[in-house]
Amino acid sequence: MKLINHTPDKATLELSRHELHLANALIQEGRISHECDSPEVQALEDGFRLIVIRMDEAAKSEFESGRH
Repeated sequence: MKLINHTPDKATLELSRHELHLANALIQEGRISHECDSPEVQALEDGFRLIVIRMDEAAKSEFESGRH
């Protein structure tokens, strides 16, 4: 994980595919184990899930085109 930028209110991180999958799993498990269904937690989980899907689709497309 690499910290790209930060302010007092937000941070921009760069995650590898493995780190992204791990963060996504930890967010899901944390939400489930703490029975936390707030809109903020749901938005975080949905955002990470969407990023994982998009990265996986990009990797699949790259592999299928022979650019791996």
